Amino acid sequence: MNKLLIILIILVIVLYVRFNLKYSPNYEILQIYPSQITPELLNEKNPIVIETIEDKNIGDLITSALKYLYLYKLEYMYQPKELPVKNNAKYVFITTKSQNSDIEIINPKYKQSENYKSVSVKLNPKQVLILPSYWRFKCDNNLNCVYVHDLFSSFYQTFATIL
Repeated sequence: MNKLLIILIILVIVLYVRFNLKYSPNYEILQIYPSQITPELLNEKNPIVIETIEDKNIGDLITSALKYLYLYKLEYMYQPKELPVKNNAKYVFITTKSQNSDIEIINPKYKQSENYKSVSVKLNPKQVLILPSYWRFKCDNNLNCVYVHDLFSSFYQTFATIL
């Protein structure tokens, strides 16, 4: 009985990891309103631009969209960098402060060392860009980022920083 339980737990972990390592190979960017966001839409693992966020309260947006689907969130001020930044969290919610920003996003199918194809997204202060796991981004302006972690992404983040 104990062996069966251990095998079942390992099977669940393997399936969970396999689901989380999948990503969309396409550059399909969805544009929606805050009322249209659902966990099913987020699980498609495509970038999403949310239109017309009036009060800029991302915490309420995260709580309503990901209720019970995340462990914790980290707020971070992105500073411009030469190389793209990889999202090791389950999702990253990106906003710009006061000006329009061009954010270059790169699909995970392009590895760091390869020549990659990117798409530029123009983000205005009333929009939020949601990037799923493993997507990379780069911008010439400061950005507000909220990284949302689940169990798998928190382990991945821990091991990625150690190695």
